[in-house]
Amino acid sequence: MAHTGRTQPPQLMRMVRRVGLVVVVFGVVLPGFDAAFRTTAEIEVRLFPASPSSFPFIIANPSRLFVMRNIVWTCRLLAPPRGSAGTTTDPVMARGTATSIRVLGDQEFSCPIAAGADAPQSPELSVDIEYDTDLLSIYRWHRHPKPAAFRWLAAVGNSRWVERGMAE
Repeated sequence: MAHTGRTQPPQLMRMVRRVGLVVVVFGVVLPGFDAAFRTTAEIEVRLFPASPSSFPFIIANPSRLFVMRNIVWTCRLLAPPRGSAGTTTDPVMARGTATSIRVLGDQEFSCPIAAGADAPQSPELSVDIEYDTDLLSIYRWHRHPKPAAFRWLAAVGNSRWVERGMAE
């Protein structure tokens, strides 16, 4: 039988199907999976700390199925300290790690802020985290959600840390 060259289109179609499958998995399935099983960590600040020089925060794992592993957090100062106009300093105030946070669990951390004359009037901080989530022990999904930002809201008798957008 003579070669008609018809093997090219089926190979091309298989490749198009494979690429389409990859697009569907990463564009639809994983975001849907994330929404359904809540694989994105939550960062909360503990209410009513004693002073703005302590920033106790909690990293919570809202998932009912997956443990967070290899957690790395970084606390950054967003507003420069008082009297530091024109100077550049490293905004990283603290870094830390945790091995894991169990399903529906949380862990408390602290980011100390300079006190006294070097303390910012109204400190603003962000907490950035990275971690891994095992998907059915088949695929390790490295996560790096958007940093959470907080501001010290000074009010008589009710000073507290609030999410940055809520303080404005």
